[in-house]
Amino acid sequence: MTYLLQTHASSRESRAGKSARVLLLMGTLVLAMAVSPADAGKIYKWVDEQGHVHYGSEKPAEATAENMRVNTDKTGTVPGQAALAAEQKKIDDDAKAIKEKGIPAQPPVPALPRKEVMRRCQQARDDLARIGARGQMRIRDEKGNITYATDEAKQQRIAAAKKAVSEYCH
Repeated sequence: MTYLLQTHASSRESRAGKSARVLLLMGTLVLAMAVSPADAGKIYKWVDEQGHVHYGSEKPAEATAENMRVNTDKTGTVPGQAALAAEQKKIDDDAKAIKEKGIPAQPPVPALPRKEVMRRCQQARDDLARIGARGQMRIRDEKGNITYATDEAKQQRIAAAKKAVSEYCH
């Protein structure tokens, strides 16, 4: 069609011919400007031999690609960004509140029934007596293998048993 218009416009030497050429040139420029952004933003989608989906701006030679329509008219934030920002603000506000109020050293321990306190006291005393009665302390690991504890490990176990006795045996 442009060939016919060019031929028709070039055959006339009148003002109408010059006007047609100018209109043709302007129309071509407008058409080129309208088409080039669309070509620049093409996105292709293809699947490789392993079944993985790929996206790219260039059409691959070895695979059949599908031209994806991308709406570039919409700009702004992604909906997920707003949710992420809100979640981050909540975390920051919680951290600020904890910092202002102070973090308690330990949460309060609920009171144990008398029977449970007596059981734990007896268990701690028995453990302390067993450790003291043995020359070497054996330890069973999670696989069921038995090894002998080092003196340091034995002292730590004695300290833990003494602490339990002081906690539960009044």
